[in-house]
Amino acid sequence: MTLEEIFKKRKNWRFFKQDEYPAKEEIEKILKDAHDLVPQKNNLFQYEVEIWGPEYYKEKESLVLNTVCGIGKKHWRPGGKHQHDFDLLKKYYDEWRNYIITDGKRPKLKDIDIEFNEQVRAPYLLVYKQRTRQPTEKQKLKGFPTYIFNFVKNKWDQNNSWYIGASMHGLGVTLLANEKNIDASFCKCYFWDDYNFSPIIQQGRKKMSNIVFTLSLGYADKGVRYFTQAPKPEYDEITYWK
Repeated sequence: MTLEEIFKKRKNWRFFKQDEYPAKEEIEKILKDAHDLVPQKNNLFQYEVEIWGPEYYKEKESLVLNTVCGIGKKHWRPGGKHQHDFDLLKKYYDEWRNYIITDGKRPKLKDIDIEFNEQVRAPYLLVYKQRTRQPTEKQKLKGFPTYIFNFVKNKWDQNNSWYIGASMHGLGVTLLANEKNIDASFCKCYFWDDYNFSPIIQQGRKKMSNIVFTLSLGYADKGVRYFTQAPKPEYDEITYWK
């Protein structure tokens, strides 16, 4: 499979099979290869990857409610008319999911236009989190030039450059996974609410502020309906020769 073919294979799948998934060793090999092959500025890793495997089925089932999207998501955000009402949201979620997988009649959900990022229920969910802007202990033992950080006023990077490293790694994982016929899907649309506490995205006092995105891995369920994605801009609208 050529690199171009791997890129063309990539798609942001929303549904993943729950009863069939890659072995842990396959995922571990992909992550190790991405770690070794994807470049990072100055070899300074300002992110870390937390892996939630198939055994965390219940935690992901709860998390999916925190991924409500669409115009109606505002009703569960701070100040919304359904804020904290996760019993109602679970009811809507069950109706929405049944509609998607059975090809039945779309529920009106009381005129609330909402959907969910079901991909967070994939067998393997990678959570990309910020880590301190410091070399690791093993890097120091290998002679990493720590004097650079004498000029850093805050151990947490304030310019969000860690997003770049995490995103490059995420794409690397996606392509390496696609090469092995393992599907991947990004998710950035989620919110926290203590009324539906999720240990996956709500960790410590920082809550979600140190999470950039999640990446799902597994085998996509291609038997359910998928909606057309928003169109891309034309090539010549964003690319200029000087």
